[in-house]
Amino acid sequence: MRILTTFAGALLLLISGISYGDSQTTRQSAIFMASDYPPYDIASGTIDQQGFDVDVILAAYKRVSTDIKVQFLPWKRASIIAAKGLSAGLITCAKTKSREPLFYFSDPISFATVAIIVRADYQGPELTSLAKAKNLRFGGVLNYATNKYLEKENMPYKTYRSDKLLLRDLTAGVIDAFMAPKEATFYFAQQMGIADKLKSFNVLEGRPYHICISKQYPEAENLLNLFNKGLSELKQDGTYQKIHNRYK
Repeated sequence: MRILTTFAGALLLLISGISYGDSQTTRQSAIFMASDYPPYDIASGTIDQQGFDVDVILAAYKRVSTDIKVQFLPWKRASIIAAKGLSAGLITCAKTKSREPLFYFSDPISFATVAIIVRADYQGPELTSLAKAKNLRFGGVLNYATNKYLEKENMPYKTYRSDKLLLRDLTAGVIDAFMAPKEATFYFAQQMGIADKLKSFNVLEGRPYHICISKQYPEAENLLNLFNKGLSELKQDGTYQKIHNRYK
């Protein structure tokens, strides 16, 4: 708690010194919070490969002459700071009812395919819904939004602190399945050299991610409009796709 208070106070001092120009640009850096969520956001990435969402957001704001910075923190802590307006907002943020009173949502910056992931030797029925997976032992990463699908169906699941720990137990047979964004899961699996040991069944395709801009942050709507304008330009001239191609 002391660490959070100290960090939040430092952010507040920084933000209090920010001044804004007209509706076309901002003069000083706004800070957006992200968590390590490859390939969308990569805390240990290089300067030109910080995850395709981070790269797109930096490029979109640069296109409209607006300087921003990205700070990586655990998601729960980042959410608290952003909701209070102590940072500009959150990166790679799904739209939920609980967030709607707190944030403005940008145009979609990327998409996720929600899937049920099992071992490659799975021989059961096509898992196109959780109803067909009731007999499987599920796992879930702490604080992942996809856990809510399991909770809604009253399905128990073993919790893990990271994707890699969960994938280790899945391949070892400790659990049978988990529900997660397929893009992130297979990115981790490729890093671990186990992508060929997994099989996925798509449940929900095209789930959009946004940047969530805090309604408590000064000139929040201006930041929102500037980003949407820059993003549109990136898509029109092909820059958006070029950024995503770097991660294939």
